[in-house]
Amino acid sequence: DEEDEDDDDDDIERAERSLLQSLHDYQRQRNSRHNKNGIRRRPNHYHFGVVIAGWARRNQPERANDLLRILEDLYLTQNKKWWKPDGVKYVAVLNAYARLGMGEECERLLLRMELLSQDASIDLQPD
Repeated sequence: DEEDEDDDDDDIERAERSLLQSLHDYQRQRNSRHNKNGIRRRPNHYHFGVVIAGWARRNQPERANDLLRILEDLYLTQNKKWWKPDGVKYVAVLNAYARLGMGEECERLLLRMELLSQDASIDLQPD
């Protein structure tokens, strides 16, 4: 029902805001020399995956892809395993594009996966 779909969108929107706020807070703490309690709460690729999958299921592949790009950038600039995107996230975005008949976007994402797997030690070679 349409009302349930609106609630789902609101939930995903809140989850995305929370994720991005956590990322912002983590980066601010990371750059601060005076972290009072020494605790750094950081999101990781699992947190990103939940929101990416949510947008992909709601046929919002561009929003899912935007988050995937953020995750890629984090991994490429910081080279930390907790940012490393996996194939599941890419497949979620690819499936959403495919369901909407967005073949060119699928091809661009597949090309990006191939380039990343060659250049960034991310094992994403399509079969």
